[in-house]
Amino acid sequence: MRVLVKIFLFLSIFSLTFFLADYYFPYIVSKVFPFRLFIELATISWLINLYWFRIIRFKFSEPIVKAVLVFSGALLASTLFGVNPLFSFWSNFERSEGLFSFLHYLAFFILLIDVFSEDDYYRLIKFLLLLSPLISYYGFSSFRDANTYQYGRVFGVFGNPSYLAAFLIFVFGFGVLLILRNIEFAKVLKDPLLIVENILWIVLLLGDVPAFILTQTRGAYIGLLVGVLVFLIFLLRQGKGVQKKYAVGGLIVLLSLVALAGFVILKTKIAPANLKDPSTLVFRFATWGSAWKSFLDHPLFGYGMENFSVGFDKHYNPIHSGVEVWFDHAHSVIFDALASTGLLGLISYIAIFVVLFRFYLPVITKRRPVLEAGVFFALPIAYFVQNLVLFDTLSSYILFFLFLGVVRSVFLKETSKNKEKTFFAAHPILLSFVVVMLVIAVVFGIYANFVAYQKNRELRTAYTLSRQSQLPRGVEEYRGLLDMPGYLGRREVIKDFAAYLYEWSAKSDLRSLSKEDGGALGGGLRTVNDFLDKEDPQYLNGYYLFANTYNVIAFKLGDATVFQKTESTLKEMNTKSPNRIEIINLLADNLIAQRKYDEALSYALQITTLRPDMEVGHRLVGFVYNKIGRRDEAKKKGEEALRINPSSTAAEYLKKIR
Repeated sequence: MRVLVKIFLFLSIFSLTFFLADYYFPYIVSKVFPFRLFIELATISWLINLYWFRIIRFKFSEPIVKAVLVFSGALLASTLFGVNPLFSFWSNFERSEGLFSFLHYLAFFILLIDVFSEDDYYRLIKFLLLLSPLISYYGFSSFRDANTYQYGRVFGVFGNPSYLAAFLIFVFGFGVLLILRNIEFAKVLKDPLLIVENILWIVLLLGDVPAFILTQTRGAYIGLLVGVLVFLIFLLRQGKGVQKKYAVGGLIVLLSLVALAGFVILKTKIAPANLKDPSTLVFRFATWGSAWKSFLDHPLFGYGMENFSVGFDKHYNPIHSGVEVWFDHAHSVIFDALASTGLLGLISYIAIFVVLFRFYLPVITKRRPVLEAGVFFALPIAYFVQNLVLFDTLSSYILFFLFLGVVRSVFLKETSKNKEKTFFAAHPILLSFVVVMLVIAVVFGIYANFVAYQKNRELRTAYTLSRQSQLPRGVEEYRGLLDMPGYLGRREVIKDFAAYLYEWSAKSDLRSLSKEDGGALGGGLRTVNDFLDKEDPQYLNGYYLFANTYNVIAFKLGDATVFQKTESTLKEMNTKSPNRIEIINLLADNLIAQRKYDEALSYALQITTLRPDMEVGHRLVGFVYNKIGRRDEAKKKGEEALRINPSSTAAEYLKKIR
């Protein structure tokens, strides 16, 4: 059974290469569903082996095991005490994280340290290196501009350049460790095949370098740079003789390359525009500010895993308006942890690195060759630094846990503890009960994974079918999805349902609706509203789509009741996110249409206070001023709107004033 566990673990790594376009969020769920299944099957095989032989090859008292389990406990606590425990546990299709996914990462780690030997780890690393070009260069030609022949940001089979860059940092680190290990063995075994094998790994690693560069991910660049810098400093401090000279030469080359890259980026037109654009940093800082305020709201446990958006909405920085509006992560592992899992989550996360550098790496430094020890020191630092401006995903989680497993394996080998076994002395009935309960939990996980897979495929089908069918059929499709079992994916269903109703309302003549279409539209809106109010009241993005639909209907029909319903919804949203200009804008438009000019003016002025550089606030204020007879002030505001945006519709009422 242990061999079967190993096979499933290899397959779980192979799942990183999967991509099927007919999924909803295909780059994510194409990997997540098979990864979970392989881990679930591996876990069942492991539990059977555990019951039969009553042996495990790790101890819960090991520092790294305790650190990972404490971190897992912190995530569990944030899930239980967060604002939306169900969403914290299941997450959604787009991210496919949450506690449910993390439990699979935890199982991956436990299975690795129990069944893998050091040789197994390096076999898995070889497998990973062989897969890396497939992952990095999937659809590579599609990234090239046919006119300029320049490449855009490459993301391979991951669908996101940042994910690929983080993946390749681990690939580079693992590849160098493998090459150094082969060199060490070649000296002893005198095996020329090891040299040939090393040539293959070097070629593969060099082949991955262009893909890493073309991700154009500044955080990963800095992470790798810091990792190489740490390695060279380590070599300078720990190396002897010629190694110190190589370290000095390497530092000179590294600093020269950094200076050259800085010159190319800042002083030439060769570098891609996004590498020069400082606006990303502005938005990152604004998001981190929202994350810090969210942490202050719930300092111990945070808002809960996957619930960052709730705090982000509450402390929304209006600088995001018109550019990046909806965030579900802080794009920093530190601020993500603070906002989502609180102080407990952040401390337990950092504790993993503390344990690594306090207990394991000092032994490796003393007993392993200095080059190998340097890589073991540098790789987690490179990963941590790039994560300061990103967040963990499927690939980074499993590769980080793989790294922890490798470190533990080398440590045990050097301390002669690698053959220790722990025998369970539990009563057979108690052991049977525990194993059966765990098997039931895993089987439930398989069922939940299968249900989510079905819902994901059906949602993709519903998206296509609803846009090609009559409204009643489309509404029926989405209601059917909501009737499916399982929580995972329900938020995407309601979001897409609301978007569908908005699209249909915006393009249809609502004054001449058939009875059937009118009933379907009303029924669909009630379904969306009931879901948001009863099941997901924190989901502001869903409410925004819902309110937009009602606003379209109100303006098309001129129906006072619909206007009032929209107003009520928007005001409730405004209490949850007071600084969201998108909401305030809709609310001001709604109030103007109802001729509630004084109230509309207060909201319009709020926009000019939040973002005086945005045209919309000045235009709305000028429009209201014109309606209430304050013509001179209306003229000033209209001219300001035109100055900011020459194509502003403020020109329409300025003509009448002039």
